Amino acid sequence: HFKWPIFDDIEVFLVATTTMALRAQSVTTRDGRNVVIKSRIKYRVSNVKVFGVEVADALDALSDMVCGIQFDLIRSMTWEESCLANLDEVITADAKKEAKKWGITIEKVTVTDYSEMRSIRLFNEGGKVTD
Repeated sequence: HFKWPIFDDIEVFLVATTTMALRAQSVTTRDGRNVVIKSRIKYRVSNVKVFGVEVADALDALSDMVCGIQFDLIRSMTWEESCLANLDEVITADAKKEAKKWGITIEKVTVTDYSEMRSIRLFNEGGKVTD
């Protein structure tokens, strides 16, 4: 390949397996319990062309997609069902299908924290939150 130094840029993509921590996410289960889930994605770039050209900010899209899968899954279950389900496997299977379209191979999605949220907010007379 011939490169024009003034007109061409070289894009470099890491294709080795790496991980991404997802932000904590609040979800209400089907039976009305508020829970918090936090996960980690283990992935690698499997198709550099698709990853670099056909998707704008593929890593941001990957994060949003997995958070969406988690949200929909937990929202469809009761607290007890979600505790008994193997969330890692279900989320990984769904995420693998979606991420493949973006040139990403997901090796594993691991739920690192899943617990019932206990939060109490008290309001003073002025309507401001106090702890």
